Amino acid sequence: MRPAQAYPTGLDVDLDVFSGPFDLLVTLVLREEIDLWEVSVARLIGDYVVHLADAGDFDLDTTSQFLVHVATLLEMKSRLLLSLPGDDDVAEVEAEEAGEELLAALVRYTQFRRAAEALAGLWTRHAGRIARQAGLPACYSCPPSPGRRMPPAALAEAM
Repeated sequence: MRPAQAYPTGLDVDLDVFSGPFDLLVTLVLREEIDLWEVSVARLIGDYVVHLADAGDFDLDTTSQFLVHVATLLEMKSRLLLSLPGDDDVAEVEAEEAGEELLAALVRYTQFRRAAEALAGLWTRHAGRIARQAGLPACYSCPPSPGRRMPPAALAEAM
């Protein structure tokens, strides 16, 4: 398994306002060094689809990260679109909130990714068998006696 990465790697975008790695574009948009209005999300998605076709290897983790970033950019763009003229303070606060939400999503993703890697390591180490660490629940601790017979009608009713 590959280690968790903060951003999708290997994708270079070529837009009118920016040319370079996708992770740098997201960082610059969050820092407001690139105007979000000038970023074509449709073109980003098109470039990513071409990147996937060229790579030939579909990585679910990288693709899900890309989708998180694109969704965040779309949310930020929609908030800007729906903000009223003169609400510059609200737009700035919402942009900061979107950045914080993106960071929180990245932290959650990293936590789950590490947990998945730990479980995969356990699975590999124990040859596909992971023993239960706790004892049996009380309802299973006393099996029924083998001498007790149930009539077929009771068995059919239990099913």
